[in-house]
Amino acid sequence: MTKLNLFAVVLVLVAVFAGQVQAEFAVGARSWLTIGNFEADDAVGGGATFEYIGWGDLNLELAADYISYDAMVDGVSLDVDLQPIALTAKWYSWEQETFATYFGVGFAYYRVDTNGGKDIDDEWGWHLTTGSDVYLTEALSLVLEGKYHWADSSDIDLEGWSAYAGLKLSVR
Repeated sequence: MTKLNLFAVVLVLVAVFAGQVQAEFAVGARSWLTIGNFEADDAVGGGATFEYIGWGDLNLELAADYISYDAMVDGVSLDVDLQPIALTAKWYSWEQETFATYFGVGFAYYRVDTNGGKDIDDEWGWHLTTGSDVYLTEALSLVLEGKYHWADSSDIDLEGWSAYAGLKLSVR
């Protein structure tokens, strides 16, 4: 039920925000692979994005992701469901006919659900990102992105690299 609630809230926010947008926006779906320091090393997840494109080279992205993995915390084996909701300011630094590159900074709320006898607190964190949009058509692009996350948690390691790949549909 918590996954459904999380995505319902994100969809409502997207719908409300989209009604206010007078410029271009984009929606997307993506997969997420953790790499390195994360407790969820090499785990795979997925998510959805909403991107407001209205300030020249600066865009604002809202993303909701979901990842499920097994972790060992204080000697206890846990099934962990991690649900970050992130807001990222992305600056498109170089745009060509077939692709564009960007850099970004943002913050995220990491909702953590566990099954296995130990509760872990939700956390706030921030991130740096870089990526490229590869234009497949005028409205559809392949998004490739790398992101480094920082989140201060005493229970579980939420710091590390993640890689994203997905599709983005731009609407004018």
